[in-house]
Amino acid sequence: MNDVTPASMRWASALSTAPSLPAALDEIGATLRSTLGGVRPDLALVFVSAHHQPAYARVPEIVADQLGATTLVGCSAGGVIGAGREVEDEPAVSVTAAVLPEVSIHPFHVVPEAISDPASDEQEWQRLLGFDGAGELQVLIIADPFTADAERFVRGLDRALPGSRVVGGLASGGMQPGGNALYVDDRVHRGGIAGVALGGDIVLDTIVAQGCRPIGEPMFVTSAQENVLYALDGRPAVTVLQELYRGLAAADQALCRQSLFLGIAMHDARERYRQGDFLVRNIVGIDAAAGALAVGAELR
Repeated sequence: MNDVTPASMRWASALSTAPSLPAALDEIGATLRSTLGGVRPDLALVFVSAHHQPAYARVPEIVADQLGATTLVGCSAGGVIGAGREVEDEPAVSVTAAVLPEVSIHPFHVVPEAISDPASDEQEWQRLLGFDGAGELQVLIIADPFTADAERFVRGLDRALPGSRVVGGLASGGMQPGGNALYVDDRVHRGGIAGVALGGDIVLDTIVAQGCRPIGEPMFVTSAQENVLYALDGRPAVTVLQELYRGLAAADQALCRQSLFLGIAMHDARERYRQGDFLVRNIVGIDAAAGALAVGAELR
């Protein structure tokens, strides 16, 4: 009888700031092969800064040559995090590779028009994403903000796959539709939603660390259309924001000029709201003439 040690789950991450994409992935590949002991990973998560935009199409081929991962999922990124580092405003590539025994891996890419209704039944979602949904699933999604409604997609997943965990974020680095890249195996997509569903012997532990603290008082949205906020407690949204700004200390005014967000209550029927009751969303534009704010979420 042969003495064979079963494979164990392993994760490894590496980041390179080499200015050339092939050089960066060569450096990352050497690090990950050493860390994983030469074991071929089942999954590779790849994030590439916008500096490498001319070479986006080469990412799947080079990662396959370096790691031979069974499944690849990833995207372009304005900032890249990996191996305990965060890099912005310079070339960077990050790859997280995993050896996942006894885990089923289902990569997918969905175009927005394929989702007829967030309330679609479980069978339609399983057909759409290409897996049978047996048991609880751990789902990672990456959405292109120009072409996909990530919140609507997640609402549909929550209804169709109750008990499953869903994490993810938005691709970035591009400034217009078609400017971002989404990776699924050997394909490069320029829109939609990419992701991977994991089943079997794996559980995702979700952590949210948004680093925000509230300023001002809670107010009701009294006029809004889609993601445009016109009035709070019956007053123009921009007027409310200007008055709030003038009442802040100098240090908080400085933060407002560069790090201002909107907290949206997750539950409508509460009499009192506390920390953790709000979704933090970007303010993406101001129309001073209309007194309106554009927000990175649909409002009611």
